[in-house]
Amino acid sequence: MNAQKYLDVLNGKHLWRFRLLLDMVGVDIEHWVKNCICFLLCAVLLLSCAGCAVPQDSLANERIIQIACGEDFTLFLFDSGQIRGIGKNTSGQLGVGDTADRYELTDVLLTEPAAEIGVSDDTAYALTADKRLYLWGDNRYRQVADIDMPAVMSPLPRNDWPGELKQFSLGWISCYVLTADNEIYGWGNKLALTNLADLNYDPIYQATLIRQNHVYTTYSDERYEPVTFKMIAAKDGIYYGLDEEDLFFGMMYGELRVAPQPEEIIKLSVGRGFYALLSASGKLYLGGDNLRGELGRGDNRRQGVPELQPLTVTESLQDITVGPNHILALTRDSRVWAWGDNTDGQLGLSGAEDVTFPMEVSMPEDIIYIATGFHNSYFIGVSGQLYACGANDYGQLLTGDQEKSPEPVRAELNAALPEPRAVIYPHIDTIPISE
Repeated sequence: MNAQKYLDVLNGKHLWRFRLLLDMVGVDIEHWVKNCICFLLCAVLLLSCAGCAVPQDSLANERIIQIACGEDFTLFLFDSGQIRGIGKNTSGQLGVGDTADRYELTDVLLTEPAAEIGVSDDTAYALTADKRLYLWGDNRYRQVADIDMPAVMSPLPRNDWPGELKQFSLGWISCYVLTADNEIYGWGNKLALTNLADLNYDPIYQATLIRQNHVYTTYSDERYEPVTFKMIAAKDGIYYGLDEEDLFFGMMYGELRVAPQPEEIIKLSVGRGFYALLSASGKLYLGGDNLRGELGRGDNRRQGVPELQPLTVTESLQDITVGPNHILALTRDSRVWAWGDNTDGQLGLSGAEDVTFPMEVSMPEDIIYIATGFHNSYFIGVSGQLYACGANDYGQLLTGDQEKSPEPVRAELNAALPEPRAVIYPHIDTIPISE
């Protein structure tokens, strides 16, 4: 039962005295009900199995199908539909019912199987097979739920937009839904209402329709209005997308621009100020900032023209994944290339801090899956073996220790730290909620 149905009960004739009492003491009934529901859900989930480490025998028969990496935490989606997490949990981003960090894989308290997962800095989401959306983690700008809680520690459903969800994209402090009717709805803080002049700096707590006009073309000030959206991506309060004709629209040099591509685009990924588009033929197009060599051109100079340029690597690619300032690419012959920021060894290339041109990552076997986040990366071999590299403060590399690795090493799902070295990090409950 959702919050509105509870409100309908409060409006009923049998509880009018209770409603009158709340009005007399100045309580906002709608927020009171929503907060009560949230606390009840969290309490039930917390009492059921909060903080439970994963039984080791359950991991032996499950296969990882997706990995999502945030800022020092990682979520793993298994073929059973179960999500498990490890790492920093100061905002409840692991979805385990509290804000205690986890140094071994722990079940996320989602009550139904997941089909897709994703994360931003300290927020996470899951989609079920029938496109039901669940969110948890940092909620200072109500990007998870419209309740007065800075951290939501267990997955909560959200569906306050009209129409069927086609795609969901999670930014740092804002969220966007693309519906089957090709409308975009957003909520949170710094919503991109299509250009800098429209950028909204006041938090919006409910899903709001985002206008999709006022997008400038690359070569003139002529207005362009996309008709049907194929895919969207969000990052740091800005959304980007492709229409059915593979026209890319996104923030380029201070205003939204449209850049036509010569072929079909199958994946759009966004870092901090740069963009990566993978074509059906295996080519990679890049644009935007180049502070850490993200454009893979052998330098870190900003691109001179506001256009997406093809990556100058001849290998045909089957997948890409991006972090804030780096990229991993998986070739069709199962090799891995990496470039960009390598401060924590997240590229798997030992001995380099910034890699400005694609370099091949040495792997012990052919690779079939790649994932990366802020400070670490993961690879799955054709044998099913998991490998990891980068930062490891919370044991998130699953190596049984807290030592970072600049090269890919074997990761074991049953790895645990019985006496972990504490990581000092401010918890979300010390940060004020937005007004």
